[in-house]
Amino acid sequence: MLFGSTSEIGLEVVKELDVDNLYILYLVGREIPDLQPFTEKYAEVCFLKCDFLDAAMVTQVVAEIFSKNPPDIALLAAGVLPPENSELDSESVAKTVEFNSLAMIRLLSHVTKEFLENKIGTILVFSSVAAQRPRLKNFTYGASKSALDFYAVGLAHKVSMQGVNIKVLRLG
Repeated sequence: MLFGSTSEIGLEVVKELDVDNLYILYLVGREIPDLQPFTEKYAEVCFLKCDFLDAAMVTQVVAEIFSKNPPDIALLAAGVLPPENSELDSESVAKTVEFNSLAMIRLLSHVTKEFLENKIGTILVFSSVAAQRPRLKNFTYGASKSALDFYAVGLAHKVSMQGVNIKVLRLG
């Protein structure tokens, strides 16, 4: 399943996964992508609309996916990049931190809990090199990704012996 249905990187990873056509692909996000590139590769392609800032909706969508056909792999690729030079715009800063940190941590927590119940699963968390090396032009983004990154690494250690594998991918 891919959380971040319009994530270019996430969609490319899903296209390149070496799977046979017995797998179901869940695409979760605000907007439906072009499903055509996936219809021949996967047995079924399902789009679920989700506002990741809506905690109740996230809980509902994750529960719905796992109640049908529990997935083996989850890609958390959703994120927002604030406009340049918006570090003093409190609304932009709050939106970036709320989405990239709080919403994604909440999502990761829900997905991990479901995988733990099945005692198997792999989660790929898309972070950024900016989480470890903030730069002047994107330090708000880096700070927001840093919280997710730190949480994901800690959670990975906590669940590593329980059948759930969490990997943080620091792109860039």
